[in-house]
Amino acid sequence: MTEFLKFIQGVRDDVVGNHDDQVFSEGFCEAATLFMELLSSRIADLREHIRSGSDPLLAPQALMLAELTELKEETEKALSDFDLGSRRSR
Repeated sequence: MTEFLKFIQGVRDDVVGNHDDQVFSEGFCEAATLFMELLSSRIADLREHIRSGSDPLLAPQALMLAELTELKEETEKALSDFDLGSRRSR
């Protein structure tokens, strides 16, 4: 194989690889955003239930609110750490 063909294949592989990385990154960010929106919505619903005062939260609902809030905080940190790590590797 000529050096020119090797060079062209290398360029092609770099372009395709970068495109695949970008598509993955965009899909990952979209999925993470969707998950965080759903999680935030569920937490907001439970908090609104508390504020309405119509019905006190049952123990399982209060536990769920605490667990969802903790999960959201842990997920935000993990996503932030992942984003920082991926930026450092660029």
